[in-house]
Amino acid sequence: MVRLENFTVSGPADLGKGAMLQVDFYITNFGQKALNLTDKGVFAGVLGPGWSEEEFGAVNAGEMFETEQIIHFSRQFAIPEKGVWDIWPSYEFWKKSYSAVLDANVTVRVKGPLYWQACEITACPEEYCEEGMHYTLEYAGQDRDCVYEEGECGARGLLRKERISESSSG
Repeated sequence: MVRLENFTVSGPADLGKGAMLQVDFYITNFGQKALNLTDKGVFAGVLGPGWSEEEFGAVNAGEMFETEQIIHFSRQFAIPEKGVWDIWPSYEFWKKSYSAVLDANVTVRVKGPLYWQACEITACPEEYCEEGMHYTLEYAGQDRDCVYEEGECGARGLLRKERISESSSG
């Protein structure tokens, strides 16, 4: 049994592409035996725009996670693009198991629980100008992306506004 404590994700107030997040947590092995961590060790899982999943920050990779041992994870994650991001703590260990199909003992990877505890970050700037266009946040979309209202930028900000729409009249 593994226990999670003090899971935090912190970062700047203005989140967007390139913003740096600090991810920290502690896990303790409260089981009756040591766990042999894989090459992933203790890490953070990330779910981003378009439902893309990744992992970052392996610590204690390939080491034994002894009973009552505490592992501290402290790593940074740079948001690679605007959108909605979920971050959660995890770990992976090797487990020996019998396979009836192979009629042999096999070693398999076992991951910690998905979304054990998770932090959702919406990295969608409220307003910005880019290449002469002004964007105002409407909402975070179903694909975890940022949906904006579009207008023109001028020396003093917004000149003209119109809503970005995926449908066209014909």
